[in-house]
Amino acid sequence: MKFERFGEGRMALKFGGQKINLHEKEESSSQGDARRPGTLDICFIASVQLKDVIARLARATCLS
Repeated sequence: MKFERFGEGRMALKFGGQKINLHEKEESSSQGDARRPGTLDICFIASVQLKDVIARLARATCLS
C-alpha cells in the first residue's frame, strides 16, 4: 500500500489499481454528501460491469 497526495491536498492509500480515499476535514463530494474527518471511501476498479461485481459479492457474503 502506498500513500499518495492528489488534487487539492487530497490523500489516498493506493494498492495496485485500487485506492482508499482518506478525508481529513469536511469536504463536499460529487454525490452531495458531507464527508467527516477520519472517514474514507473506497474506489475499486473492475474489469466487469457493476451488476456482476454486486452479484459476486452477494454470493460470497450470502447477501440477498
